[in-house]
Amino acid sequence: MAAGSHCLTVLALALSACAGATPEPPAAPVKPTSPSFEVRPLDALIDEPVFLQVEGLRAGEQVTLRARMERGKSGVWSSSATFTADPDGVVDLARQAPDAGSYEGVDAMGLMWSMTPEAEDWERGLFEEPPLAALTVVVSVERDGVELATRTLIRRRVAEAVVRRDLRADGLYGTLFLPPEATGAPAVLVLGGSEGGLREGTAALLASRGFAALALAYFAADGLPPTLQNIPLEYFESALMWMKAQPEIDGARIAVQGISRGGELALLLGATFPDIRAVVAHVPSGVVWQGIGMAQAPAWTRGGEPVPFLSWPLDPALQAQWMQKLQAGEPISMAPMFQAAMDQPEAMAAAAIAVERIQGPVLLVSGKADALWPSTALAELAAERLRAHGRPYEHLAFDDAGHLIVPPYLPTTISALTHPALSMKIAFGGTPAGNARACAEAWRRMLSFLGESLRPQ
Repeated sequence: MAAGSHCLTVLALALSACAGATPEPPAAPVKPTSPSFEVRPLDALIDEPVFLQVEGLRAGEQVTLRARMERGKSGVWSSSATFTADPDGVVDLARQAPDAGSYEGVDAMGLMWSMTPEAEDWERGLFEEPPLAALTVVVSVERDGVELATRTLIRRRVAEAVVRRDLRADGLYGTLFLPPEATGAPAVLVLGGSEGGLREGTAALLASRGFAALALAYFAADGLPPTLQNIPLEYFESALMWMKAQPEIDGARIAVQGISRGGELALLLGATFPDIRAVVAHVPSGVVWQGIGMAQAPAWTRGGEPVPFLSWPLDPALQAQWMQKLQAGEPISMAPMFQAAMDQPEAMAAAAIAVERIQGPVLLVSGKADALWPSTALAELAAERLRAHGRPYEHLAFDDAGHLIVPPYLPTTISALTHPALSMKIAFGGTPAGNARACAEAWRRMLSFLGESLRPQ
């Protein structure tokens, strides 16, 4: 065979072999990972932060976390946030901001406070909510619309070992909450605002943190005046005497805490009764205002005489503006009415609370965006007097916070509610994020303040 023929034959055989070669198999698709979802604590008091973290994701993978909470007759409240896993395949709510969702920025508790109601008639149910009922929150993580894991949280408003006692004696209407096995415990008198009734949630949570706490109603409860008018300060004096007589309470270590008109009252009681060791006043006023009712009347009396008070003017233009808002179904901001009343120097001086007489430190808490009344300016009136007399105080004034500075980690997305005493939808002000920050920081500081102020002497 010629050399050329041999070469052609070898080439043909080689081409035939290549044509019959088995192709490389395609790469196997990447299987989705099975991430772990860590949530703790699963059962805790409502003021305790929650750790939420997803691990075992692919770097850059997106997941959505959702929270759903049952709130009795107000229905389901929910929130959500979508995150991108970091290079280690982790989503940690304490370190990462969501790409989208019901809140912005880094906030470990963002899913809790950014929940909104799903039902249209949520407000009616909210007022009927048992004040001490534990809340169940289901938190889930999903990828591409598929739920990967869920965790159920129990958020308690009162520790299980706290003792509750109703007080319906000597004309008093209240609820006493005692820490477990309390003996000679420091105590707090807890006062609500212009909504009336009892503020049991705050008192129960304080007892869960080691303080005996008496939630005391002073109107709009059985056997008490129906409105915030002509409330005798002697009523509160009786409550303080009753607290001092309880063996579980150290009568030399009693503070008073109040919110809104209850904050005004807390300052007034501290300035009137020297047995009060410390005062915490949330969104308060350093001047006394008129009562709330059909006729102009004092809110408080002492020895049968009215405590001097400041009246708010009935500006026809402002009233017309309110009527327009009511007809449009919009909430009313009452702050302009109070601001106009504050432009009366003589009346302001006569109604000023002599806070320099308080026999202990004072913690003032206010929101700079308060739409109900200008709580920062009103609290600063008290701060100025305390400062001028060299009295110990602290004023926490929060940016972007409104009137509802309450125990933390509940939804702060509600900016207006129908006021039970006024039957009008009232704006409270602040942003959800600003209110959430104020609630968390004010609560932490109050617990620390009470612990420091009520130490045994």
